[in-house]
Amino acid sequence: MYWGANVILYLNTPCVTGEAKHFVASKPGLSSLSNKTVGMPVPSDAARYFHEYIVPADQPMTVHARISSEQFINGKRYRVTDAAKASTFVPEHGHDYEILVQDNDGPDEIFARELVSSVNGTSTVPYPLRSTSSCKS
Repeated sequence: MYWGANVILYLNTPCVTGEAKHFVASKPGLSSLSNKTVGMPVPSDAARYFHEYIVPADQPMTVHARISSEQFINGKRYRVTDAAKASTFVPEHGHDYEILVQDNDGPDEIFARELVSSVNGTSTVPYPLRSTSSCKS
């Protein structure tokens, strides 16, 4: 999980719900400017700051992300918070993934890449995520 967006991971659910086990995986701030690692391979194009987590395999995980930024308009500073976005996937046992949140002009996008280690180093392969939302009651 790369630093930069407010990201919550919901475990064992294909949607966003406060009833599922969840935790804050990434939150901007000076205290986040150090890497949290568990030993995953790091590709050469990795961002400078990232957090690694061990999550349960073979059950759905939902990534809920929102980016806030400051913009200057006519000399005034405004805090802009994008609409939240959520995506889900099922991590496979023994595989490593990166989750990236990209700030676009429109809605933010959540992407995933699988990390693949070989004798030549670590490469990445795009990994499909499915867009999701809040769980229906």
